[in-house]
Amino acid sequence: MRDRMIFRCDACGDYVVDSADGAYLDCCGRSRVKLAVHAGDASLEMHVPVLERKEGKLTVRVGKAGHPMSREHFIDWIGLEMDGMLLSVTLKPGDAPAATFDPAAFSRENSTARSSGETAETPSASGKIRLYAHCTLHGLWKAEA
Repeated sequence: MRDRMIFRCDACGDYVVDSADGAYLDCCGRSRVKLAVHAGDASLEMHVPVLERKEGKLTVRVGKAGHPMSREHFIDWIGLEMDGMLLSVTLKPGDAPAATFDPAAFSRENSTARSSGETAETPSASGKIRLYAHCTLHGLWKAEA
């Protein structure tokens, strides 16, 4: 599974993943910023996304104890990559620092499937699951499950 390039507009918070040839990198009259990816030990770090499997659904939670979701400091984006597709959800202050995904949305037949707040991007391929979370103060975090 290749590493993804994730870009964010500092003005409006819009995300673009794996922009081909720089397409869609301009937003709000400026360029989106490529996010550096951090990784850490999920048992020690409140920013590392953690995968839970329950009742046929995949839930990504940020931090074992839960990440703060205040106006000044919150998780604004969670992504889950599986079978060459990345689905993502945007969050706002007050939301739970978690997102639940339906594995059926990752099938090739449903490659355009979306649920409320989800966006889909394609490329890469393997049986691995990669999790992403973006903190408004501490940046983009990644884990593999």
